[in-house]
Amino acid sequence: MPTKMQPRLFVILDDNTISDTTRDRQEEKRPKKRARVDSDDEGAPPTVRVKAPFAPEKPAEPVLPIPPAYVRDPVFYKEELEANTYILIGAVMFKINGNKLDSCPTMYNLWMKRGLTSESNPLEFETNVEEFRAFLWAIHASRADLATSPHEPEYLERLPWIASITRKYEMPNLRVWAESFLQGLVADTIFLSSCSSACLTHLVDTCSTFEDADKLKILVNHWMQRLENKDTPCAPAIIAADRFGLKDLRGAAYYFHLQDMVEGLTNNERGAIQLRADPKLNNGQVMRLLTGYMSLVSLWERQRMSPIPLPRAAGGACTDATHVRCGTTWERRWISAAGWKRILGINSADALALFACLRDQLMNDEDLKAGMDPDCRLAGLEALRNLRTKIKADMADHFFGVV
Repeated sequence: MPTKMQPRLFVILDDNTISDTTRDRQEEKRPKKRARVDSDDEGAPPTVRVKAPFAPEKPAEPVLPIPPAYVRDPVFYKEELEANTYILIGAVMFKINGNKLDSCPTMYNLWMKRGLTSESNPLEFETNVEEFRAFLWAIHASRADLATSPHEPEYLERLPWIASITRKYEMPNLRVWAESFLQGLVADTIFLSSCSSACLTHLVDTCSTFEDADKLKILVNHWMQRLENKDTPCAPAIIAADRFGLKDLRGAAYYFHLQDMVEGLTNNERGAIQLRADPKLNNGQVMRLLTGYMSLVSLWERQRMSPIPLPRAAGGACTDATHVRCGTTWERRWISAAGWKRILGINSADALALFACLRDQLMNDEDLKAGMDPDCRLAGLEALRNLRTKIKADMADHFFGVV
């Protein structure tokens, strides 16, 4: 039997809305679901959500002007009216009178061709800041400053930079002045015997830049003599020798610094030595000192038990038969002298002192005089002198480093 359907009633609320009253009554009778509450929140008062007040917008940060990518030179950014030319070298701005550039035809012609310059549109030259500062000092210096040869470090510091820039640009007058300045200093033996290592380094740098081998040799010889006399520290000489590739100076500087290290050796209570090198030296240079020590000690240990061959004196009275006796006496007295107390008191890495002492001992050895032909004896002592000279000349080879 068909179920009787109750009529559905519709209520027109407005022109756009019709409500079904039957469905509304049914929804009122349907049980509503209980709101989900976490167990931890049971019994707790209902949470009231408060709408946050309107947050004001953060004020915009002021836009700061971008600083220039350069600084003004403290000396040669001039404020005088005639300073009409802006020049940027690297990150340094210079401002000078452009007419001063006439010492360098290339720079002067570029300035004339360019015309007006400004701080935002400066001239630029292919050089570095140190070179250009030294150049500006020279073109602004008085005749009295340029006519003298002062020995102050600030003068000598500029000299290598002036030499360098005169190699890049044609500056005939400035180059002649720099070479004359250098000549006066190199010829001043009193100055070279007392100046600092920094001054010697500047002079060596200038000679290397000018490729003046004669003046460079004079400087190196003076420096080596001062090292041998313990009149100047070794570390600056080591650094300069490595920087400029000076073999003779490198050998002397490393050798005498090694002797200073050996003389200053200390040991702890367990007998272990405590090696101290100059803190200005890098790890590679310290390693070369250690390899030099091993090489020189090895040289002496081999040579003291292996006498050098005795040359036969040319034109002497010694015959082939008698020369055998001379050689035997030479070897016996060499080995004996190498074990004398005087030689044993010299450290085994001081090869120059060891061979000089050995020659001195053999020269005064009475058994050597009695058992050898006089000419052969003199020839042997001369050969020993030549050996020491060769070791000194080739000293840098011992400090080559680890292969």
